[in-house]
Amino acid sequence: MFAPAGATDDELGARAGRFLMIEDRLAAAMRGALNAEFARVRDVVLSSLGGSSDRDIDRRLAVTLGLIPTLLADHPDQLNRIFVQHLGRAFDVFGEMVFDLATEIGRSGFKAADDFRPDARSTFRAARQAYLDEEGGAHIVRISDTTRVQLLGELQDAIIDGTGYAGAAAGISTVTVGEIGRFRATTIAGTEMHSASQAATYEAHGALVSEFSLVRKWVSVEDDRRRDTHRAAHGQIAPVDGTFLVGGFNLRYPGDPRGPAKEIIRCRCVAALQPPEYDQ
Repeated sequence: MFAPAGATDDELGARAGRFLMIEDRLAAAMRGALNAEFARVRDVVLSSLGGSSDRDIDRRLAVTLGLIPTLLADHPDQLNRIFVQHLGRAFDVFGEMVFDLATEIGRSGFKAADDFRPDARSTFRAARQAYLDEEGGAHIVRISDTTRVQLLGELQDAIIDGTGYAGAAAGISTVTVGEIGRFRATTIAGTEMHSASQAATYEAHGALVSEFSLVRKWVSVEDDRRRDTHRAAHGQIAPVDGTFLVGGFNLRYPGDPRGPAKEIIRCRCVAALQPPEYDQ
């Protein structure tokens, strides 16, 4: 996102809103893919249990409990496919938006042409792959581990409580396709998409221009979800390759996955590129 010279908070908010509308559409597609994967996991586990008519359900519950690692063997690979497809798409969309800013920058009344790096796109593509490998890979492990722990818990509860197939099926459905599963998919998709979109703009900014030509401005969205720490960070200026100080933590960009969960989960702030002479 580019902040024109002298842009007001209202103008920045409107630009951020348009940016987030695109992000929300991409997040919705990722959420759908995650919901489908969680539904597949449910079906695999329930299939292992047999059915409600199985007279030996206690044994089946115990066997399935031990088989969870095997039953979930494909889960990380499926999550990786989703992450590569959808977060890779976010990098492509938002990275291209930054590259398109060259024209807008030229219309803004200052020269930046000398700072465009001829290898900008190849630099950006390398950063895209590194993000998917490093950040995406780490998150996939955590998500997969959470799925495993939740399923083990539901199976163990069914055994201890003696609720049989009905209790196990209800619990497994809740953590996969029910309220908990849907909430997980929404939170994961929203957080991961925002982190990827902001990472894409951060990497494209760095690939496109030198740190001496432009700076970045933290723009928080005024709604009932805004954290106090993000409200305090609104308007903060950082170099293109620098960090923002938010809630006592150094963040490269809003949603920075290297930051603590309390500062990045479901964040909706954005970093805007602007000329340094308009620092405020």
